Amino acid sequence: MNVDVSTYWEDDFTVTSSCTFSLQQTHEVFKSDISHDAFAHHLDEGPEIVEIIDKEKLSPVASSPATGDFRETEATISESLLKPVETQTQIGNHIRGQIAAYAGVALSMAFRTHFFSMLILGQYARFIRWDRRGAIVTRRFDYTVNPHIVFEFYLRFGQLTPRQRGFDTNVEPLKAGLPQRVANAFNAYYHLSWYQGAKYSHKLDPSNCISASDMLFFRIRIEDRTQGRVDSFIIPAPAYKHSYVIPFARASRRCLAYFDDPNAPKMCFLKDSWQEVSLRSAPEADIYRRLQSKNVPNIASMRLGDDVVDLETETQKWFYLLSHSGRYKHLGAMVCHRLVMDTVARDLSTFTWCKVLLKCLADAIDASQAAYKAKVLHRDISAGNIMITVDEKTHELRGILIDWDMCLLLKQRNVGVNRTARTGTWAFISARLLKSAKSSIPVIHSLSDDMESVFWVLSTKNATPTYHDEESNSSSDEIDEIPVKAMKNLDDPDEKWLSKYLRRAARTMEPLGVTPTGLLSPDLNSHPPKNPDEWRPALPEHSGVDFYHMWFVKNQNDTELAQSRHVSKITSSMFNRMNGLPCRSGSAKRPFEDTEEDNKALKKHRPVS
Repeated sequence: MNVDVSTYWEDDFTVTSSCTFSLQQTHEVFKSDISHDAFAHHLDEGPEIVEIIDKEKLSPVASSPATGDFRETEATISESLLKPVETQTQIGNHIRGQIAAYAGVALSMAFRTHFFSMLILGQYARFIRWDRRGAIVTRRFDYTVNPHIVFEFYLRFGQLTPRQRGFDTNVEPLKAGLPQRVANAFNAYYHLSWYQGAKYSHKLDPSNCISASDMLFFRIRIEDRTQGRVDSFIIPAPAYKHSYVIPFARASRRCLAYFDDPNAPKMCFLKDSWQEVSLRSAPEADIYRRLQSKNVPNIASMRLGDDVVDLETETQKWFYLLSHSGRYKHLGAMVCHRLVMDTVARDLSTFTWCKVLLKCLADAIDASQAAYKAKVLHRDISAGNIMITVDEKTHELRGILIDWDMCLLLKQRNVGVNRTARTGTWAFISARLLKSAKSSIPVIHSLSDDMESVFWVLSTKNATPTYHDEESNSSSDEIDEIPVKAMKNLDDPDEKWLSKYLRRAARTMEPLGVTPTGLLSPDLNSHPPKNPDEWRPALPEHSGVDFYHMWFVKNQNDTELAQSRHVSKITSSMFNRMNGLPCRSGSAKRPFEDTEEDNKALKKHRPVS
């Protein structure tokens, strides 16, 4: 992904073959003429944009003189409030998506609050300010008539502080390099926790892992005003993933965070996200404090967390002055919120046999029900919000329920303030809530909806990555059938039939030879040898059919080469998302030779920007 022109600070500039989004100060996108404009306003300079562009029939609209004055009069404000600024042409929609993707990557590949870009359309141009709440767009102006507008913008921009330009000054790069003791800690964690426990093919070749010493790291300061403490952590630089192209979102970012204290160093887990300010909820750090005070089980142990001072979106403040179509009745602020967890967990998709999957889901159910009794409803149970960790007492793998930022405080349910965004992940939302999307009658999210989300997680994770054999049903005979009457008790937090059912199913899989640590059990009893010198990784031939190299679903229309490339791409990006330590797919940048047949299949079924 490359933009046409990138603007860098002189000290950051390096000659490379592609742009570096993390170091960009601004960027500029060039289009040939205004037919590519993604926006429209009655004060725009130049001709109007119509659905079918005919340059000979375009006629200029009446507009104010090209003075560069962007202030609107009272007579024009009422008209501007009624018209949408987004053009509805096909090319306009495409350009709007393109520049939004560029801005999303620029915001996500660095620690920023906002970002400025410029859309150039032939002799016309617009400036755009982006943040997680939305975008503010200037009217279109003719820079050939008023070049001073562009000059004055960059003159003023160059005099801004890094914070005013959008950079978070709580995060600083380690320009002197990563201390060796910290690099050893990251490398050791990768090998011990991920390399042995993950399912991906390149885990079999640890030489493909990039050493932490060769990567860029940052030092981040996190303040917890409730505890009255400020701690410093070392974290890896953001690694690209496909969701970064979305600029308007919570932009949740997870990574390892090393607490570099000579007396008590520790590997922790950082969550960085933008959360909507709402009277019906609370900062996620406060939610964790409430859950921990109520002894809610199977949640992460929070070290510290709080809203980041002075990191708040600005678009909503201008919305009521520049509102155009009345599409949104309410637009609240979003604030950057950071948490550091002492619990370091693995993604649920790294389970290596079904026993772990079932047990983790049962643990998530217990956490959700206990939280409900503490007057907190999660509302966003999904495959990404259930993770695997190791129980410190039993050393068994167990599940934890994370991401409480979209939860509902039940005591605040009737305050009369609604969120402006939906709650939940579409693939796991209950059928009742999905059916109510177009209903005029409001439907209240309940505990039963969260319980149904657990079922969809089970269906997704069991159907997609695991091996199926119709004849291998001996273990299912040992599981009691679900009582029909129990199906009516999903809203009762004291009803444990569902979690008990999943645990019984998990216990039937214990003799399959794969242990909670992924080690070979000589006695087939789910326990590794007591002597660590005898530990050996479990292999598929040592266990039953539920231990399987869980490849992602492949499109049968793809060629074999396209399938292999797609799987390699996804698995590498999954590692990036989980711990910030990427793996090389090969010694060269392009390990495969392109063929015409493969390119066609890849572009048809796996479009890549």
